[in-house]
Amino acid sequence: MGSKYIFKPDSNPPVGGYDIESANKHTKSKSRAAHIREETSPYRRPIDNDPGPGHHDGHLDAFGSKITHKMDFGNKYVFKPDNNPPVGAYDIDTANKHTKSTSRAAHFRPGTSLYRRPDENLPGAGHYDGHLTPFGADVKSNIGMGSKYVFKPD
Repeated sequence: MGSKYIFKPDSNPPVGGYDIESANKHTKSKSRAAHIREETSPYRRPIDNDPGPGHHDGHLDAFGSKITHKMDFGNKYVFKPDNNPPVGAYDIDTANKHTKSTSRAAHFRPGTSLYRRPDENLPGAGHYDGHLTPFGADVKSNIGMGSKYVFKPD
C-alpha cells in the first residue's frame, strides 16, 4: 500500500514571501545597448585592416563598357495569321462533326475481309445433348460406396 505521506518543502517562496522586484531583476532580459567593453583576452585574433566602403569593387567594370560591336534589341513584330477561322465564321456543327467521336453502338456491318474464315455449320441451341445419358444409366455392375473407414495408427 505504500508508506505514509511525508511533507518535503521545496525551494519556492511561501505565501506572501514572493518579492516581485527581486524576481524581475533576476528573470527579465537586460538591454545590452549601453555595455561597451574593452578586449579582455590577450590571445584574441587581431583586427583585420580591411579596406573601407567603396574600395572593394576596383576590379569591376561599368555595365556594357567592354562591348565593342553593334547591338540591337531585335526586329519589329511581324503578324503571322494562323489557320483558325476569323471572328463570326466559326461553325459549331461542322466543328462537332470533325472533332466529336460518334457512337459505334448501332453500326452493324457485314464481313468485308477476303481472308475471313467461313462460318461453320454448328447445331443450334438444345441440339448438343442428344448423345448424353442420365448420370450412371450405363453402369452395369453393382457399385458400392466402399467400406467403413478403419483408423490405423502409425
